Amino acid sequence: MVERYPAEVKAGLSHRKEALYRDIARTGHVRLLPGVRELCGALKDLGIPCVIGTSTHKENLALSFELFGIGHFFAGAVASEDVTKGKPDPEVF
Repeated sequence: MVERYPAEVKAGLSHRKEALYRDIARTGHVRLLPGVRELCGALKDLGIPCVIGTSTHKENLALSFELFGIGHFFAGAVASEDVTKGKPDPEVF
């Protein structure tokens, strides 16, 4: 398979896409799924530690924690910058 775009071009487009996502999220058009806060609170009350494994960038995750006020529910996170293979590869987990 022939690569049509150099890696640096793809990386630049990816970073731009993520920046646009964050801009949209700040407008309130991204919402927490129903029940997430309650589930996280129940797990915390039971003493069950939670960690996030995500294929998004750390900057997106930090924004989600800030916007939704849920960061305190998690003992840690693994994001795209922490792994060499993204989902669906299990490395993030």
